Amino acid sequence: MKTINTIKTGQNLRKLSEERGYSAIRLSRTLGFSEDCVFKWFAGINVPRVDTLVMLAEIFGKKIDDLIICDEIA
Repeated sequence: MKTINTIKTGQNLRKLSEERGYSAIRLSRTLGFSEDCVFKWFAGINVPRVDTLVMLAEIFGKKIDDLIICDEIA
């Protein structure tokens, strides 16, 4: 069984954002979220909702599976 690794997912979202030229502020404005919300994603405190992941995948030119980092659990 797998579970989302929020820290690694946040790091991945930050990396993908930087690769596409999006700061947390620009990304928050593009998506209509607060900057604090995006900073929490990047820090691994929260994970975006599924509908938000769809938008992020489109912005980054990736599949949703490419955004989320999962770990195997026993």
